[in-house]
Amino acid sequence: MALLAVRKARLLLPSFLEVSGVARSFGIDSSPTRLISSSLISRMLPSHAEPSGTAGMPLAAGSEGFSFARREFAAAASGQAQVFAPGTEAADKARSASLPSSSSPPQSAAKTVPASAPPVRDRLLVIGGNGFVGGHICKAAVEKGYKVSSLNRSGPPQHSESWVKHVDWIRGNVFEPPSWRHSLKDVQGVISCVGAFGSYETMKRVCGDANVTAVNTAAEEGVKRFVFISAADMGLPTFVLRGYFEGKREAERAIREKLPYGGIIFRPSFIHGNRRVGSLTLPLGLVGSPLEAIFKSSAGKWVHGLPLVGPLIVPPINVETLAKAAVLAAKNNVVPPGIMDVWQISRLAER
Repeated sequence: MALLAVRKARLLLPSFLEVSGVARSFGIDSSPTRLISSSLISRMLPSHAEPSGTAGMPLAAGSEGFSFARREFAAAASGQAQVFAPGTEAADKARSASLPSSSSPPQSAAKTVPASAPPVRDRLLVIGGNGFVGGHICKAAVEKGYKVSSLNRSGPPQHSESWVKHVDWIRGNVFEPPSWRHSLKDVQGVISCVGAFGSYETMKRVCGDANVTAVNTAAEEGVKRFVFISAADMGLPTFVLRGYFEGKREAERAIREKLPYGGIIFRPSFIHGNRRVGSLTLPLGLVGSPLEAIFKSSAGKWVHGLPLVGPLIVPPINVETLAKAAVLAAKNNVVPPGIMDVWQISRLAER
């Protein structure tokens, strides 16, 4: 009888091992896949049918596997497993339900949390946008349809031109980066127009330290383009406006160091155009326009090539021309980094 029970168990063993093995390999609780109850096992494998032999007869080869299967069957039967006769439709359905779907991930797989997309950098930040040069740059950028922000201490300008309402005005101090650092998150390019005249200390601090702080903060926040409105020295003696030019050159060094692939330095000379001073408008073009025409003429270019007087003959530039070039340099990665003189600035604006 014992030998007959063992033979019956051998018929059921492959199906059971197939299901339970697959379930364990996928990390799934295999108890629902048990197809035989404890009572059925007990009838098929009586307690005296152990590997030691039956009625003095040794078990056939592979008896260790039978002993393992008996323990597996007994463990399965301790739960509330349903009993299905092997080879029936119910048993096949039970086995199919226990196998994981090929389109479903294993239950133990961790859920993937999508990473947040980085902000789109499509904005220009103009530092000093309510001044003479900065205001024209903001206007030129707005007319191009760009998103524009401006950082300055006094907020928006007093006049009410139509472009003013299209600029996000940020009231802040460039020397206090925590107060305006957040405004750089979606900025593609920064244009700095910061500069001042006065004592040596004032010019050095405003033209130099303020712009260095702006450059460092922009680089830390991942801004790739930085346009700095510097100045041509025009061969003047070093004691003339020393703090002004020392500050500008210090800022230029910071740009070359922090943004070597996206720092553009403009060195214009006299900038002319309509300049607002309070309620008044100064027509600087009355002087600048004729000088620009003369210095850009063939005679002016010839004089500019002379050794001593040449550096003094630098053509003035219209503020609108400068503004167009600055916006293009800040938005267009094709514009190479480096220093641009007044002739290069004019050619860039004509693109």
